[in-house]
Amino acid sequence: MTILQDFYCTELARSSEEQLAGSSAELTTVWLALELPQAWGGKALAECDLPAAVKDRLKEWQKHVPGARVQFIKQSAHFAADGILFFVALATDDDPRLYRFVLQDYADLLNLDLAALVARDSAFEAQRSDEPIFLVCTNGKRDRCCAKWGLPLYRHMAAAAPEHVWQTTHIGGHRFAPTLVCLPESVTYGWLDLEDAEPLIDAHQRGDLYRLDRYRGRSTYAAPVQVAETFLRAETGVFALGAYRFVAQSEDGSGLTVEFADADGSARHSVVVEGYLSSFANPNSCAKTEGEPAMQYRRK
Repeated sequence: MTILQDFYCTELARSSEEQLAGSSAELTTVWLALELPQAWGGKALAECDLPAAVKDRLKEWQKHVPGARVQFIKQSAHFAADGILFFVALATDDDPRLYRFVLQDYADLLNLDLAALVARDSAFEAQRSDEPIFLVCTNGKRDRCCAKWGLPLYRHMAAAAPEHVWQTTHIGGHRFAPTLVCLPESVTYGWLDLEDAEPLIDAHQRGDLYRLDRYRGRSTYAAPVQVAETFLRAETGVFALGAYRFVAQSEDGSGLTVEFADADGSARHSVVVEGYLSSFANPNSCAKTEGEPAMQYRRK
């Protein structure tokens, strides 16, 4: 299907009622968020002006560290006492962690033992942070929806929690803009309204998910597991971030069975989902003119 008229991919997706659940980045468990207060290109890491050795190290981490993803971040104001902020989020169900580093130079990254950090070496305990951070995608060079809807949301959220809210580069899913990821849990939201800003921050600071109709999923999971978790929470009404742990998934002719356990191991929950292609076919980016069906899921 060819879309001939001018459009915003977000508006097309919303008008088609595309499923938000299951749209988060998949199997991303190590978030590397580096402060880089400059204009970002559409391919931010490749196009940035960091020293070549630093760019190579970031690319190496993203390629070889399982589940790693590099994000650039910036704020309207700078809150580091002296230096460049670098966050590493280790996203797991049972023990998500956020580490905060203050670099004196980008070249300091060359001396960081990321493998030891990912292994939760006790040498990094001094860098542990107990406060969540919120990364709002505003990378208009990647897709104009992210600037049009992401920047206003960033400003509203930054007014409520200025030290904890950041602009960031592409996190996936332009058509769900404005979109953001909450770290360290790697919980992702989309299609947020400005009035969602403060309630979302409040929910996460008390350890809860925000509204399920804004919830894209945890990027630690594959898409069908993200959907299954959303179905489970809708059924139980349990919003505590650490309430459930993913256990296993299995597939047969009746669909994909996803198993979760309560955090204390007292009960297990099985959710069966089935994927299908949507009847609509929209471009998944403003830069595209060809539409394509979207994978959707229903509970069986």
